[in-house]
Amino acid sequence: SLSRFSAHQQRKELDKFSKAQAVTPYTLKMPKPQPNPSRAVDIWTKAKLDSRAMGARTPGFDGHIGADIKLNRNLLLGTSAQLIEKKNVDGTTEEGYLTGPYLAMQLSPNLKFNAKTAWGKQQNTALKDAPDIHRQTSSAQLSGHWKWNSFTVAPSAALIHEKIAAPGQSAKTADAKSSSTSKTTRLDIRPEIRRPFQLDGGEVIEPFVNLSGSIDLDANETHNSASKIDRIGAGVRFSNPSQYNVQATTQIEGLGSDQAPDLKSRLNVTVPLQ
Repeated sequence: SLSRFSAHQQRKELDKFSKAQAVTPYTLKMPKPQPNPSRAVDIWTKAKLDSRAMGARTPGFDGHIGADIKLNRNLLLGTSAQLIEKKNVDGTTEEGYLTGPYLAMQLSPNLKFNAKTAWGKQQNTALKDAPDIHRQTSSAQLSGHWKWNSFTVAPSAALIHEKIAAPGQSAKTADAKSSSTSKTTRLDIRPEIRRPFQLDGGEVIEPFVNLSGSIDLDANETHNSASKIDRIGAGVRFSNPSQYNVQATTQIEGLGSDQAPDLKSRLNVTVPLQ
């Protein structure tokens, strides 16, 4: 995002002045760098690319772009757009988009609330004459982090509602009893425990373990409510706050499905823009 890039540039400027002061034989008063203006508006983007070469069953692209405004130190409002392209096992391709507002609120030093809603369309490219499928998704998440001895406990819970209207129906006008409209509501729970270790050079190495579970809230006469553990994972994060961040994760996914679980490993490397 623009704010992170500006902060990185500011740190580089401060490092230059510090190095110049260290090699100066006399005590000189170095000029102070000009501070970056406070950015009330921030623009950000992120993307995820899955390919069969990386072991993905359904290759695709998932891109996001958004902008938000910080109303005060505890409240942020924004809007984002998401572009999705996924290749199915049968060779067809699904394309779609979602767009909508979001907010983030710091309820306390240890507790954060996030909410978002989005509307969009989805189409299978093999069915060019078929009407678009309308999608609507809304979520509200409560997350926190607390120190316990040398450990960090970071639980989160999210309530997610999704609505899909089949061709010929509008997501806003479709009859709830119609078979062409499906609705799902679930509660996702994800606790995580981390243990950071501070190294002599300022770096931090942080092993962690987490698990993800869900509770289906669409209970009725023909559909019983069910809870399951979807994913369990562990990994380690190695970071230098001013330079880079490396995270290796191994996860077992699909524990609650009828198919065999998948073992996935991922390596994320984050480097500030120069």
